[in-house]
Amino acid sequence: MELTWTQVSAWEALVGACRRCRIRDVVVPSWEHLNTVYSLSLIARKTLQDAIRGRVWFVATDTGELPCPLGVPRKDERP
Repeated sequence: MELTWTQVSAWEALVGACRRCRIRDVVVPSWEHLNTVYSLSLIARKTLQDAIRGRVWFVATDTGELPCPLGVPRKDERP
C-alpha cells in the first residue's frame, strides 16, 4: 500500500502539532480514521503513540455504540 504525499503531509502535521503543543492524548472517532484496514489502523495507532509518547483513543467501539459520558445512565439502565 502506497501513501500519497497528502497523507504523509497530514501525518507529519499531526505528529508535529502534537509534539509542539505537548499533546499526549489524541481522540479519533473510530479506527477507520487512521486506516480502512483494521490491522493497519492498529499499526498506525501504535506508531502515532510512539511518536507523541502518548495515547490514541478510539471513540466508537466495534459494536458501533458510543460509550455514555460519566453520570449519564444508558437507555437500558434508566428507570
